[in-house]
Amino acid sequence: MAVGVGVPLCVQCGTHSNPCRCKVVGPTLGFLAFVAAAIVEWPVGALVYCFRHYKGRRIMAHPATVVYPRVTPNLTRDFKHLNLDFQLITDAEAGQRKLKVDAWFGSRKTTTAIRTALSHVGNLIIGVTTGYRYKMRFVYVHFPINANISSAADSIEIRNFLGEKKVPQFSVGKED
Repeated sequence: MAVGVGVPLCVQCGTHSNPCRCKVVGPTLGFLAFVAAAIVEWPVGALVYCFRHYKGRRIMAHPATVVYPRVTPNLTRDFKHLNLDFQLITDAEAGQRKLKVDAWFGSRKTTTAIRTALSHVGNLIIGVTTGYRYKMRFVYVHFPINANISSAADSIEIRNFLGEKKVPQFSVGKED
């Protein structure tokens, strides 16, 4: 729609007619916000490696590795495909460490990726601090499936799988 004479312009960007569809928070440059940021709190004892060293200087690296002293496997997540800045900051008053993720001059897609990246890092924190467990659930639509665990708990048999009369048995590992 062309802006004609007598049509009021948007106060923020000066290009759209009122009411403007661009939703921005903070200082802006046209449609893009200068910076969009989000912060996640970091647990005590957990370490994150999101920096690497080059010629004596710390520069940003996109893979985030979360390490917790009690757990053997370290979890690593790669954020190379996102144009985001990761910073580890410390609150001077409370002594709480936080991870800050910034997107400079980001579009709507980039600013939504901030929360996604923080959710992934939060899941890494949960994975190294408390761990995770997979549970298997049997669901069916037409043929009712029955699963029985053997008395020694070393195998499982599935009855009526896809309506078959044959009962397959699968060996499973012991639970830790």
